Amino acid sequence: MELQHLRVVLALSEELHFGRAAARLHVVQSAVSQALKDLEVELGVSLFDRSPRGVTITAAGIHFRDHALRAMEEIASGASAAQRAARGEEGRLRVAFSAMATSTALPRVVTRFMREAPNVQVELENTSSPGVVEAIARREADVGIVPEIRRYGSLSFFELQRERLHLPRFSNVGRARDPSPRWRWTCPDPTRSKSAPANMPRRALLPEQIGRVGKPTRGCRPADTP
Repeated sequence: MELQHLRVVLALSEELHFGRAAARLHVVQSAVSQALKDLEVELGVSLFDRSPRGVTITAAGIHFRDHALRAMEEIASGASAAQRAARGEEGRLRVAFSAMATSTALPRVVTRFMREAPNVQVELENTSSPGVVEAIARREADVGIVPEIRRYGSLSFFELQRERLHLPRFSNVGRARDPSPRWRWTCPDPTRSKSAPANMPRRALLPEQIGRVGKPTRGCRPADTP
């Protein structure tokens, strides 16, 4: 049984005329007659009755037509799904990333991709920067996001963005002086209540809390002061 047999049954069941069915399928009438005959022999049933008054579909033909219609719809759906998958619009995308990527490119890139390709299932794996590259090389991940570019075999690297970092420091600490731990700051956690105990743990300074260099956000203090 071939797809052409299904097409013949569907066309003939709608047209109920061999000539019109042949024109619809862009073949000669004898090809339609032969295809139907071969199919009926294979199935061992009569799908259509032919008489001088015309063509009528049998009960067996009606059941076969319904199944043939669903089969053709599934085939068309499968073809479309395969084309979408080839374009990257459907399927699964495995993304390996390092910890630093969670605060830089990862949220922006993944959010945009999921919005543009909602039928793709995104799987995230957090690992080290070398682990990201190795996962791709072993085909355990499809793409990866790392904070630095590394040469690794035949893998291709593309720059997603560049980060601008700020260094908070005391105004009396010259840039040429020996670096000191005094430039590090800690700040109260803004998510905690003002009534929290004074000995509540403090957290590291977030990038968005830093204003101009040397001007940390109010409430922050040097990490090495009491």
